[in-house]
Amino acid sequence: PTAARPRVLVDALVATLRSGPGNVVAVASQMLTALLSDLDALAASPADSALVDAVHAYLLRELAHAAYDADAHEAPCGVLEMAQLIRRREPRWVLQHEVAVATALLSLCLDGSGDVHPDNLDAARELMLELVRKCHGPSAGDGGGDG
Repeated sequence: PTAARPRVLVDALVATLRSGPGNVVAVASQMLTALLSDLDALAASPADSALVDAVHAYLLRELAHAAYDADAHEAPCGVLEMAQLIRRREPRWVLQHEVAVATALLSLCLDGSGDVHPDNLDAARELMLELVRKCHGPSAGDGGGDG
């Protein structure tokens, strides 16, 4: 893992998700899913857990920024990928990143006056509800309510 450059990979995948052609975006999404699976395997090792947390945080930040991108209004913008990451993490970790994610999602929803791709708008609304439930719902006993 020390020889890997996860930020370079994340940057390339997010850039492709933002503006690549449809078939390339699908491949980038699959690659991102594979990256998340690999990170899940690394997270089992206490020695690599800090690396996994850092990559997850960077990835989530970059995906949230992608939601602000003007191109995201026409094409997929990483909302589904943000959802994958949020579902993999515990409520306490998600709560630390809640504001950035909520701001990006609300931005998409507020801009949803016709400029935002309908799939992005629906995914953003669903993820916003999931985010609130994960951070503040009854199952958020893992630190979600101590905000």
